[in-house]
Amino acid sequence: MSDLPIALVYNDFFETAGGGERSALDLAGALERNGFRIVLATAHSCGLSLDQILRPFGIEPLGDWEYHEFDCGEDMCEYVHDSSVDLFVNHTYGSLLPNPARRGFYSLMFPDVLPERSRQNIETYDRVLCNSRFTEIYAHKYWGDGAQTVVLPPPISTVHERGSRVQLSEKEKLILVIGRFNVRGHNKCQLDAVRAFVELKQRAVLSSDWKLVVAGHVNPNPDNETYVEQCRRVGLGH
Repeated sequence: MSDLPIALVYNDFFETAGGGERSALDLAGALERNGFRIVLATAHSCGLSLDQILRPFGIEPLGDWEYHEFDCGEDMCEYVHDSSVDLFVNHTYGSLLPNPARRGFYSLMFPDVLPERSRQNIETYDRVLCNSRFTEIYAHKYWGDGAQTVVLPPPISTVHERGSRVQLSEKEKLILVIGRFNVRGHNKCQLDAVRAFVELKQRAVLSSDWKLVVAGHVNPNPDNETYVEQCRRVGLGH
């Protein structure tokens, strides 16, 4: 067994393969490069393997990461205690789970308005990692000054570091929409964007040389695949 300190990164939405999940994995990679052994965890069963979580993002860990699916948050917290996890990273949007480890980070994309009782759970974390100064301002506005916040923009992954930088001499007439294709739960409304683009071109608000690019991971589900084809049909010819 490795003597490295253990960091458990909790995200309850790994099956959606979205931006929050990418951020969680990149943060796990940054912790690994700083000497932690990485454990990924969900508090429900989604039937994924570690490879299925990492593959959509092209992430290759330096060492052997673990992945555990628990039946509930209480079971996960019990594992954190029994396994002597050194750092617990709560990277689950809207989670009110208190920190069960010796040290804890709460990754915040944007805060909800919370009652006083729930704020006390957030205050069990050593740091609330805000993804921007904008988020930090609203964290204090909605939660008060009890949470110890720090601005930590999402880390740039090694996948992006390997890419070459393109120097552009001028901007293109291009609208880029990025987001996973996921019809249920958290629809990114790509079809609305395509319909709006087509209407703007038909009304000559946009000239013919404007282009719309819609890019995103397609979560494997028949409804999502049908949705992608619908986007293609509506945009055909435009």
